Amino acid sequence: MLVSKFSEFKKQLVRDTGFGGILEIPSISKLNLKLSSWLLCKLDTEESCLVVGPSRQIYVHEDDVGIVLGIPNGEIDISTTSVTDEQLELLRSSIGLVGSDVRSIKGIEYVLEKHLDDQSSSQELDSFKVAFVVFIVAHLLAPCVKHDQVHLDFWGALKNPGTLDRFNWCRYVYGHVLEAAQKARSETISKGRCTSLLGCHYFLQILFLDNVDLHRLNKPHKVVPRLKVFDQESLRTMAVMCASRGEHDFAQFIRYHQLQGCRLQTRKLTKF
Repeated sequence: MLVSKFSEFKKQLVRDTGFGGILEIPSISKLNLKLSSWLLCKLDTEESCLVVGPSRQIYVHEDDVGIVLGIPNGEIDISTTSVTDEQLELLRSSIGLVGSDVRSIKGIEYVLEKHLDDQSSSQELDSFKVAFVVFIVAHLLAPCVKHDQVHLDFWGALKNPGTLDRFNWCRYVYGHVLEAAQKARSETISKGRCTSLLGCHYFLQILFLDNVDLHRLNKPHKVVPRLKVFDQESLRTMAVMCASRGEHDFAQFIRYHQLQGCRLQTRKLTKF
């Protein structure tokens, strides 16, 4: 909802950062969370593949993140960057974030909604770019458990807004997906089910549905980023088809969670 209201000027600023693919996200207000949970549990983090059935694997690589989401796959590893407490505070204040909780992103929408045009200062333009990246990391690319908080492990890449596209955001996102998969498996073993979802499971859904044979429901593979062709109705009908066909143990997974009366908790995508 927020991104769809951007002016063409703001959209060009987003493209300048290398995150133009995010502008192509269809209006999606609801995801099949059981599918997300199943995929996270099926992600073999050692082999980097989704084990979706007997002798059936879908290999996953960090480059797939760029193909699906259309975000930068630069040469600089974000894990090599760092930020001091003073630099972090300066960055936070530049995008309107205040308060003692350094993870909080309350109020960041104000910077993103502020009017910008070719008369705006370079400081205002840079603040918008930084705020946008923080916003999408918090809400989509690497969400925390709490919806109004964000990780602190990527802020070193924000120190120079002009070089955002030189960082490997695909590797960063995939790293958090792997962590989310490990947590999901651990919860499933200890509690019998996954109760919360982390990481960009939206990416996993598109990757999975893009690689299973659903005949007429399959999407043309020439379009990138792939998220562009997976609207909410497509995600819904394709997930239902996977469950009804019974080719994958996703159907069995669905039945188990229905019997358990499980309700998965995760972030809504309504802000997009």
